[in-house]
Amino acid sequence: FRAAGYPSVSTVTETIEFNNGRVAWKDEDGNLVVFMKKDKLEAIDIAFPGSPFDLRIGVATKTQLDISTIPANQKMVRQRTRTSFTVSNTLTVDFTIVVPFVNGKKLRTIYEVEAEMTFPKLKVDASWVAELLEEARRQIEIVSAAR
Repeated sequence: FRAAGYPSVSTVTETIEFNNGRVAWKDEDGNLVVFMKKDKLEAIDIAFPGSPFDLRIGVATKTQLDISTIPANQKMVRQRTRTSFTVSNTLTVDFTIVVPFVNGKKLRTIYEVEAEMTFPKLKVDASWVAELLEEARRQIEIVSAAR
């Protein structure tokens, strides 16, 4: 993506997750920069046997929340180093190195590639999600059959 000239932004953040679907991020200096609620509407996990990669297709809505309402004394659950490339007004591609923590102990590093499409004015409902995921499933079957 960099060689193709797409604009990029690199960030290092600490992620704080709450049981109610809310997530906060701190920047490299420890400042809270984002607080949001993410509602996962649907997801399909697809395993590729014999491959080091799996695929997840998910649909979610995100709502910005007031940073001043974050409960105090929350612990980091993952450190995230990400480079995001802006491909178009609606598409970004993220390359992320994630270091999860449980009770302050570092776990195995995870590498993620995410293509995120954003449609701020789209009204998402259950039938739209089902249709999108069914089409994604069809396309994956076509690609898998061609291998």
